[in-house]
Order: sequence, then structure tokens, then C-alpha cells
Amino acid sequence: MPCLNEERTVDSCIKEALAFLNLNSIPGEVLVVDNGSTDCSVNVAGTAGARVISTTERGYGNALRFGIENAMTNLVIFGDADLSYDFFAIGEMYELLCRGADLVVGNRFGGGIERGAMPLLNRYLGNPLLSLIGRKLYSVEIGDFHCGLRGLRKESFRNVQLVAPGMEFATEIIAEAALKDLKIVETPVKLRRDGRGGKSHLRRWTDGLRHITFMVSRSRSKPLAQLGAGVSLLGATLFVFLYVSPLGTPRRSVDLGALILSSLIVTFGTQLLVISAALKAVREPYQLWSTRSSTHASSSRNLYTDVRRLCSTSGLVGVVWLLGETFFWINSGMPETDFRISVRRAILPTLLLTIWSQGLVAQIYLHLVRRNLPHLTRSNHRS
Repeated sequence: MPCLNEERTVDSCIKEALAFLNLNSIPGEVLVVDNGSTDCSVNVAGTAGARVISTTERGYGNALRFGIENAMTNLVIFGDADLSYDFFAIGEMYELLCRGADLVVGNRFGGGIERGAMPLLNRYLGNPLLSLIGRKLYSVEIGDFHCGLRGLRKESFRNVQLVAPGMEFATEIIAEAALKDLKIVETPVKLRRDGRGGKSHLRRWTDGLRHITFMVSRSRSKPLAQLGAGVSLLGATLFVFLYVSPLGTPRRSVDLGALILSSLIVTFGTQLLVISAALKAVREPYQLWSTRSSTHASSSRNLYTDVRRLCSTSGLVGVVWLLGETFFWINSGMPETDFRISVRRAILPTLLLTIWSQGLVAQIYLHLVRRNLPHLTRSNHRS
């Protein structure tokens, strides 16, 4: 049990777990990993009958990883020490591990969520959406990627490198198990209202970003660069033909509507390129951000640099073009112009500035990744 200031609840959690072990005559221990508590959690846990160890590295993932490494048994079941899970009712999870499962994940949506136990936004949007993304990326039938009650076989994860320090550890352990083709099963568990009465350790938006980043950084999905380049080229070719001259007759011309459509095709294609470059940068952050040269690093850096230059150049050309059109209009005495002519003049710089903005969003995303997930860089450095 990872523990951070849980003096009000850790005693009851330990007693439930010990009751489960005693009732089923299972040799084992209750291990509490203190993660920097400033209250009496350590004393309470020791008095209740748990073995207590401490880690100086703060974070949910750090605490769980330290606990798993120091557990005396091969089968390990872990869950929060805030009374949100019933450790007396983990028989099914234990049986699945005994029958050969490498990782057992609880499903709160299948077992029932007590009223007020989970914020509505998390229950109906955040968790279902993130779990859907996880299922699609890793081809695993897990309905609840973020349930805190789980079990694993230590021997199965002996060669799996887990590095996530925070809440994204919940995502990472499933991702790594899927990539190693380990046996992952799910079992319903009930979620209760936690008994702390204080603020949750979960940071909704920050942890959500970390989960998404880990999903895409560990996914098997192939880069979208070729598809993005193809779509962009198709849209750009159509755009150039229509921009030079409308097709058809004056009465039945293929003009503004098709021109706008072609610009949308270019925008969609460049968005795929930007996403592909960003995903590659997240997958190989050390190779991208380090100065050490290698073939793999050069591939990552070239893709990202080329896309970034494309977006920056588009933005510069778009600004210059727009300023030129504005200067020409002012210098001509600011005459009223036909709507079709105005749209034609504005559509190209608008498209170029849109491409630039896509690159800017990718830059912001990668900045957030570097700030919030620096351990990705460190883990790649070690390897």
C-alpha cells in the first residue's frame, strides 16, 4: 500500500488485508510504503501489523515500484491506503494470479462505484476516454486503465523496465505488460468513497496529460508521416491549380468552395505530419533532445526539425504575404473589393498561418512533456 498522510484510513486497510490472509490461510505480509508522510501514518501502520518501509522519491509510481521490488512474495496485490478499495474482497484477484495471470487489473465500472466515490467528469469522460485510447493503442481488453487495485507476478516483470514516478504508473504497467505479451486479465472491484476526508492526491489535468503522453510514447502505432505527406501533397496540388485559375466556365466554375476544401485537405495532412513528428519525439526523447549523434537520433531529429522548419517557414511567408496584401490595399486607397477576390487573397496566408499554428501547438506540447516527464529522458539515457 503506497501511503502519504493516510493516518485516518491506513489502519482499517491493513486490518482488512490481514483478515483476508488469515481467513484464507495465505502466507504473506502487508507492506506499507511511506512516501513522505508528515502525520502519524508510519506509527499507525506499524501498530496495525504491517511492515513499513520508506522511499525518499516522491510520487505514486515511485512508491509502488519500491514496494513491489521489496515485497517478499512473488504474488503482489497493491492498492491505495485510503479505504477506497476493500482488501478483504480480493479473492478473485488472488485466484487469477494463482492460475497464471501476469497482471490482474481491477475494473471499477464493472464492480460498482459508490455514490460520490469518483468525480462525475472522471467517471463519465476522463476515465472512459483514456481507457478507450489505451485499448486502441495496445490492443488489450481493459475497461478501466486507472483502477488503483491490481495484482501481478514479480517474476513476470523481472525484465520489464518501469520508470513512471507519478500516477501514470497505472498506465505504464499495462502498456509494458502488453508490449511484452504478458497475460493481462481484468476483474470487477468496487470503489468506495475514500475515508480521508481531505483533498485527493490526484491532479486531474496534469495527471491526464501524463497518462496520454505515456500512452502515445509506448504505443505500437506507426508514424503518420507518409500518410500526412501524401494528403498534404494531394491538397497542395489541388490548391495550386485552383489558386492560379478557377476550373470550368464562368457560370459553372470550380472555384472558392473547392479552394477552401483543398486548403482543409492541406491542413489535415500537415496536422498528421505534426502529430507524427511529435509522437516520434515523445517516443525517443533522449535521442531527440540530446546532442549525442547516432543513426536513430538523426532520424528522430531530422523528422522533427523538418516539420518544425516547414511550419515556421509557412508562418513567416504567411505574415509577409498578409502584410503585403494589406500594404497594397492601403496604398491603393483602400477600395471596396469583390468578395470573391477578397477571399482569394486571404485564403493562402490564412492557410500558411494555420500550418504555423499547428507547429506552435506541437512545440507547446513537447515543452510540457519535457517539464512534466523528465524521467523519460533519464530512462532512455540509462538504456
